Formats: sequence, C-alpha cells, structure tokens
Amino acid sequence: MVRQYFRLGVGVCALLWSSAANAQNFTRQDYGDNGTNAAHAFVIDLNGDGKMDVVLGGHNQKIAVMLNQGGGVFSGPTVIGGAFFGLDAEAGDINGDGIPDLVSVDGFRMWTAIGNGTGGFTPGFNQILTQSGNPNRVHLADVNGDGILDVVAGDTQFAVIVALGNANGTFQAPRRYGTTGQTYDIKLTDLNNDGFPDIVLAQASNGLVQLMLNDGAGNFSSSATYGEPFPRTVAVGDFNNDGKADVIIGSSPGSIPKIFVRFGNGDGTLGAETQLVTWFDAWSGAAGQISGNGNTDAVLAGEVLVNNHWVNSVLVLRGDGAGGFTNQGTFPVNNISDGVAIGQLNDDTLSDIVAPGGGAVSFLFRQPVPPIANAGPDQNVIADTLGFATVTLDGSGSSDPEGGTLTYAWSDGGGPIATGVGPTVTLHGFGVHTITLTVTSSNNATASDSVQIGLNVPTGGVGPQGPPGPKGDKGDKGDKGDKGDKGDTGATGAQGQQGVQGDKGDKGDKGDKGDPGATGAQGQQGVQGEKGEKGEKGDKGDTGATGAQGQQGIQGDKGDKGDKGDTGAPGAQGIQGVKGDKGDKGDTGPQGAPGPGWPAGSIIMMEPGSTAPPGFVLIGTFHQFKAADGVTLAKDVNLYMKVQ
Repeated sequence: MVRQYFRLGVGVCALLWSSAANAQNFTRQDYGDNGTNAAHAFVIDLNGDGKMDVVLGGHNQKIAVMLNQGGGVFSGPTVIGGAFFGLDAEAGDINGDGIPDLVSVDGFRMWTAIGNGTGGFTPGFNQILTQSGNPNRVHLADVNGDGILDVVAGDTQFAVIVALGNANGTFQAPRRYGTTGQTYDIKLTDLNNDGFPDIVLAQASNGLVQLMLNDGAGNFSSSATYGEPFPRTVAVGDFNNDGKADVIIGSSPGSIPKIFVRFGNGDGTLGAETQLVTWFDAWSGAAGQISGNGNTDAVLAGEVLVNNHWVNSVLVLRGDGAGGFTNQGTFPVNNISDGVAIGQLNDDTLSDIVAPGGGAVSFLFRQPVPPIANAGPDQNVIADTLGFATVTLDGSGSSDPEGGTLTYAWSDGGGPIATGVGPTVTLHGFGVHTITLTVTSSNNATASDSVQIGLNVPTGGVGPQGPPGPKGDKGDKGDKGDKGDKGDTGATGAQGQQGVQGDKGDKGDKGDKGDPGATGAQGQQGVQGEKGEKGEKGDKGDTGATGAQGQQGIQGDKGDKGDKGDTGAPGAQGIQGVKGDKGDKGDTGPQGAPGPGWPAGSIIMMEPGSTAPPGFVLIGTFHQFKAADGVTLAKDVNLYMKVQ
C-alpha cells in the first residue's frame, strides 16, 4: 500500500490510496466542514452547470452547500440560513420551477428553502413541521403518483412522517405512521413492484429491519419485520438484476459487526439473509454503480478493524449482477460518516464517493484501473510460396479487474488489421510479424500486449508453373547452303516439345539437291503454320533411307508434281496420314539397296527373291495392294529384321 499526503490549500488535504489487493483505486481529498460538524451528504446539481454539487447536514444543526468548480475542486462549505436548520437535508424541485430546493430536519422540526438557480437559496427557511417528534432523516419522493415531490422523514419517536407536496413549495399537514422502533436509517424503494416507493427502516435499538408498503396514495402500513443484531444502516437496490428490490444491512451487535444482504421477493417481503463481510462496523450505506460494469454496487461508511485498531473507512462491494459481491477493499476517510453518498464528482465518467464526518468532508475520486491485455502465445506458421498465411489471433486471456466489458483492436506494424477477441487475419511477408493487441475497458482505460507471428518459407514440393515466355522475333532469312554429303543414318533423337508456332517465313531460294538425311526421331505434332508461298519445283532427289514411323502430320497444301524419283528401299509402315491431295503419277524406279549402318532391330521390306543384307533374318511376309490410275496392283513383300 502506498500513501502520499500533500496540501491543496487552506482547509483542504489530499491522500492517494491504492492497494495491489484491490481492483479499484481512489484519490482522496478532504475539505474542512466550516463548523457544521457535517455527517450527511446529498449529491445534486444545484446551479444547472452540469456538475454535481454537495448538500451537507451536520450534527451542529447547520446546512451547508459545496459547489463543484470542475476537475474535482469544490468551494468550501457555505452555511445556508444559520444554525438550527438541519441534521439531514435533501434537495429537489418542490415548487415546480425546475430549480432544486432544500428540505431539512433538525431533530425537532422540518424546514424548506427555495433555490435561486445559482446554488443559493432565498433568505429564510419555512417551517413545515412544528416540534411534535424527533425527525432525524429525510427524503424527497413522489409517494402518491401525482408528479409532485413529497417528504418522507424518519423519527426516533417510533414513527414515520409523511407530508404531501402542493407543487408550490408548500406541503399538506404531515401524517405520522407508527413503527416498531426508533429510526436509525430510512431508505425508499419499490418493494412490491407496484410503481410506488415503499419504506425500509433500520431500527438498531430493538434489532429489527421493518418494511412499510405504500398503498399508492401516500399511506403506509407495516408489511414485515426481520430480526437483525443492532441494524444501524441499510442500502437498497436491485443487486441480482431480477427486477426486484434487495436490501443490504449493516449490523453492529457489539461483538463481530457484519454486513448482510436479503434479496427481495417482489411482493413486499425479503428472503433469507446472506453474510457478505465481517469486522466492518457500518454507520451508513448507499447503492449505485461504482465499478462501471452496469451492475449495482454498494458503498458503506464506518470502521474496519485493522491490527486491533478501528480505522474510519469506506467499504466498496462490487456487485456481479447475479447477487454476488467482490470486496474491493476499505478506503480510509477522515471520520465515521452517518450519510455517505455516490455521484460523479469530477470531470470523468466514473462514480465517486463523498463521506463527511468528524469536522471534514472526505471525497474519494475514483481512478480507472487499467485492464489486462493478453495477445496470446507466439506462433510459427508456414506461408504459401508468395508469402501469404492465414492466422487466428487469441485475446481471450485479457480481462478487466473491474468486471466491465472490453473492446479489442489488433494492429500489425501500427496499422489496424482486425477487431474482436479472436479474429482470423491474413498476413503477408516472410519473417516475424509483431501483432499488437489494445484492449479498452468500459471506463476508457487501456492496456496493450504483443504477440509474434513467424511466417516461414515452405519446404519441399513442386513449385508453381511459371508463366509462358514471350514469342521470339522472326529470324532473318538464311543464306543458301552448300549441298551436303550423304550422311549416315543417325540414331533416333529424343522427342522434342511442341514449339510455339512461328511467323510465316520468307520464300527461300531454290536449294541444291541434297543427299538423303538420316532418319530423325519421331517428334511431337507441331502447331500448323501459316500456309507458305508455293515454292519452285526442285530437282529430283536421291532415294533416301527408310525413315522412322512419324506421327500423323497436318495436311499440307497440294504440291507441284515432282520429277520421277528413283525407287527407294521399302520403308516401315507409317501411321496413316491425313489424306492429301491427289498427286501426279511417278515413274517406277529400281529397288535400292539398304543403306549402311543399320542398327540391331531395324526392319526392312524386300521383294521375294531379293537377297537380304548381312545380319538380317526373315520375320514375315505380307501382301501389298496399291491402286494406280484405276488399276489394282498386288505383290508380296518380305520383312527382315537386323539381329546383329
């Protein structure tokens, strides 16, 4: 625990109080009470500036006002009307002009003062109740549903006093309703859900909490009592969010003081008590939202036992909305307060506490507690070949110590990429990405955490197919070549890939007659080129070697009639080609001898009676037909294979 004291000015001191064990922090500022011996506080905007001011009632029977200057600074207490006008006071518009007025009780009488809209009041108090009891607590509420504020006061003479308002700042004659004991505290709430405020009384002297129901016309009758050891204060609110009013009770039996809660049944009765806290002696209590999580909390002022010493403190119980409470700790104040109050007392949106007592007014200004950000564990993922990867982030380990709702914002390198507790995102770029999570609480407090995501290069597998290359430029026309020597038959070449169709070539010069070329390997069918210009008729060529069987070619244009060629050796039977245009009939040439250099496995065709070259053996005979000029010719052909 850390305590720091410093002076703020005459009659003002401040204390910063926090504890690692507590989820909430408060900055404390004390003001002198200007001789009022202030013990009760009520929070309201008296001058219409949008800032909550404080009305004080004191044991010296003086009423004082502290106007909010902004930023958590208040004017010193200004006494209203001199002495003998109030132990307790509450403000509200009793004459219908939209400006808060005052109603106070001094233990004997009841008074009113009309507000002037600047935080002051018209001179003089108006007495609305002569000495006929001992009113010590007062509230303003519309108890008969006519839209006009009425007065309800607790009395130590076994009564409740009710005065119905006339809407002009005056009241009807007060009515008294008998109670079972002296009033130590009184609170108004709707106990039976009929839309009218009922009464809850703490009666310490006879150990009872009494409920009094409103008939809707402002008449009250007792509905139930509950035995509690010396109940000094009550706080009312819906602590379990079931739409029914509940009651927290501060009990001080003289042995072990305790705090209880009784949940309402919605019919004017309460359920069994549940103990919440021990060793806190509560003198006053209030309900409201302190934690900012949307649930009703409770604040009690009194004493807490610390190392066998009683310390003047305020206890904060944070409600979870289901009837459970978290003890947020006790926070020291100047003295015991008979009338603690809750309100937004500085310029933020958090609820603060004011607890007057013992010659000073203690303000506890709520400080937001940062949430806890957790961006989840680091991750390593395999990206695709282009450096993209899908990753699911995890901020579920984040939390708000105050029980509020968090919002989540994710960024990569400072740029936003997602919101939500567990978004799925796509990251790009090999290497380590530092992802930052920023969480914001309902009280606008923030916290950040980072997670590292590694995008790794993929290993193994076949890479993606690259794009096709650009089409090459058209080549220059080549020079006319020399006539080559007749070459040996070459080995079968590897099958080449189909090439990109080239541009139409220039018409070439007439070439010399070449020797027969070696048999080429069977190639893939090429892309059909554009039809070339008709070439000049070539010289008659020598009979070439039998070529390997080729794939079916694309049908070409009809060529010019060639010269009669020599009879070539029988070639291997090829795959049936596309039917070409009918050619001119050629002369029959003599049968040529097989060329040299036949490799093993080569097959030749020869007419019967012909002598096969060395190393060839007969493997079969077939009958060949050929149609020429309408005449059918037939002959036998022997097939030989080279075996060595």
